[in-house]
Amino acid sequence: MFQEEYKKAYDRIIVNQAKLQDLLIQAGEGVARKESRLLILIRPLAVSVLSLCLVCVFALPVLAKQIPAVYRLVQKFAPALAEYVLPEEVSDTQSGITMQVEAIHVNWNKAEVILSFRDAEGSRRDQINGKLDLYDSYRIYNYGERAVIGGAGFLEYDEIEDKAYFRIEITSDRIFDQDKVRLAVTRLLTRCTEEERIISLEERIDNPKETVRQCNGITGTIEKRERIPFFEDGINDTTRMVRVMDEVEWNDALAESLTITGLSYDEGVLRVQQCRGNFSEADRHIRIYLKDKEGEERIPDCSVGWKEKVNGEEILFDEDWFIISEEELEQYELFGMFSITDGCVNGNWEITINLGK
Repeated sequence: MFQEEYKKAYDRIIVNQAKLQDLLIQAGEGVARKESRLLILIRPLAVSVLSLCLVCVFALPVLAKQIPAVYRLVQKFAPALAEYVLPEEVSDTQSGITMQVEAIHVNWNKAEVILSFRDAEGSRRDQINGKLDLYDSYRIYNYGERAVIGGAGFLEYDEIEDKAYFRIEITSDRIFDQDKVRLAVTRLLTRCTEEERIISLEERIDNPKETVRQCNGITGTIEKRERIPFFEDGINDTTRMVRVMDEVEWNDALAESLTITGLSYDEGVLRVQQCRGNFSEADRHIRIYLKDKEGEERIPDCSVGWKEKVNGEEILFDEDWFIISEEELEQYELFGMFSITDGCVNGNWEITINLGK
């Protein structure tokens, strides 16, 4: 039995606690996360009927010679998981891609997982060749839970192993089952590109046409929102009706576009509008910022987002606002970091990790 062999192996391990503590102190709060996201899910009790989650414990020093890539990864990104690397491959293969749980730890209502994705053995498609995005499609199910807060961050791509690694952290409103964990990922975005471009301020227009929209997202502090003249009801969080530019040339190409659709300076505000296309199977966005001659960046003071229907498809728009005088604006150039993550693969990967008795 695996559990008996595991227990014998574990009993022979003597962990140098001093070295382990030094490792944790050195790591501190420097755990690397790239583009970590916050995911908040509210699930009805009746829907949460899957029971779930946890893992085998195995001391990392014993495995170091056998799985040096995992050892290096855990040491670099998650030293606290050193005792929770899995001693055997637990994986699921769908759509030519293999998802594997490398390490997992569950403690009360918190779960932490390191996942990897690689091209399946024998697959002729090269789908895993760099950075990936889970596109908020991951779940660690927990029977009876009503709310979950979680974050997922891409760690790195190992070219030698042809593996892309992710770290997932979940906090549930209910204590996890301590016998087994069920983890699911429904989709991957496999192509990630990023390009910095200059946006010419000479192309801004005066007195743009406007329309009123109800936004579904607002950034910026209350103090800065109070200085923005485009909120129809001030900064009312109930209606959130705003005036936005209406200079878009409507066509079918907007569904897969990432482009600047409006640029203006009026009422003491630089306005930059972007179209992000249909977001069902891709994540497109432009990070807008001003940059001075010394290279110092200035981010928008406030931003809003809303959706438009174009030929039955929902298209996402954002408008960024800089509170800045015309004289001050002359000291800056306008830049955009154009980021596109697409190449959607729907796999519905599922793994249940069971300790058993």
